[in-house]
Amino acid sequence: MDRDAHRYGPKHHSNENRRYPSLVPSPGTPGEGAGNSIAITLTLAMLCFTEGSTHPFFVLLLIFFPLIPTQNPGILSAMKYGINLLLWGANIGEDHYKLLDQIKAWGFDGVEIPTFGPDEPRYKKLGAKLKDIGLQCTTCIIVQKDTNPLDPSPAVRQASVDFLKQMIDHNHLVGSTMLMGPFSSPVGLLCGRGRTDDEWKRAVEVFQKVAPYAQQAGVPMALEYLNRFEHYFINDTVSAAKFIDEVNHPSFRLHYDTFHSNIEEKNIAESVRAGGKRIAHVHISENDRSTPGEGHVHWDESFQTLAEIKYDGWLMIEAFGTALPEIAGATCIWRKMFPNEEYLATKGLAFMKKNVAKYWK
Repeated sequence: MDRDAHRYGPKHHSNENRRYPSLVPSPGTPGEGAGNSIAITLTLAMLCFTEGSTHPFFVLLLIFFPLIPTQNPGILSAMKYGINLLLWGANIGEDHYKLLDQIKAWGFDGVEIPTFGPDEPRYKKLGAKLKDIGLQCTTCIIVQKDTNPLDPSPAVRQASVDFLKQMIDHNHLVGSTMLMGPFSSPVGLLCGRGRTDDEWKRAVEVFQKVAPYAQQAGVPMALEYLNRFEHYFINDTVSAAKFIDEVNHPSFRLHYDTFHSNIEEKNIAESVRAGGKRIAHVHISENDRSTPGEGHVHWDESFQTLAEIKYDGWLMIEAFGTALPEIAGATCIWRKMFPNEEYLATKGLAFMKKNVAKYWK
């Protein structure tokens, strides 16, 4: 067994039946809005029929309140706006706490935190900071060659299972509501051919082992597909949906990214429909990786069809700049394409909110 397999091996996860503290259901639980309406109606009834309180005003409210039309309660309660912190760095810690305060002040509901390796003390502190300022989070991870779910070596695939479980533990600590990313295979690992049936089968088996653990932790997973220049395993929504269906677990769903779909999909609306209810997370990412709404992504089709399938989860800006050479190099950003990070964040947030107001009725 290789180094990472030993480091993240069975000893760390010997208790396969580990149980996490009871989890509060996330906002947007089906029926939540209806439950609130019922509660209000019952309160009005109590006011009407309590002795001495049968004022005509309360009687009229009781009659007409249930008839008042409301917007989709799931959209109102669950749609959230965030931004991926890779715009500022890959190792988010105390140096970024002022930035988190600023992001909250700009009006975001949450952030997406890169968690590319284990660091329990940092994640605990970061989780406490986010809770303190009322900022939610999702998280993203990647796998490496020695934790590759596609690898023909059983030892490497076991290392992948162990690594993914360990990162689920750490993402639980930081308070993540969704663990997403292109974790089906290493980013940039191209082999000069397309995927094989054996690779597909191996990856399905890996995630059938990991998904129940994610469910126990309360950190559902959403698999992102990438374009052909970064990945060879899954490059389109139809393939991703088929993979999700074969893993067949409620805590293993689909992450849709507008940048990658803009490259790979022939028809944006049909690609969103192909994902359908499997889509649990959305990256709002422009064709040049800069400010959403200022490029040529098919935004109207994207938002309109997401509304059509009644998507009501995170809309998360993913953008990259030149501030950090290591991230700029990894994402192939060679020139400055926006004035500053605040401009991108605030313009992007306004753009998302404008389109939700336009298409989600």
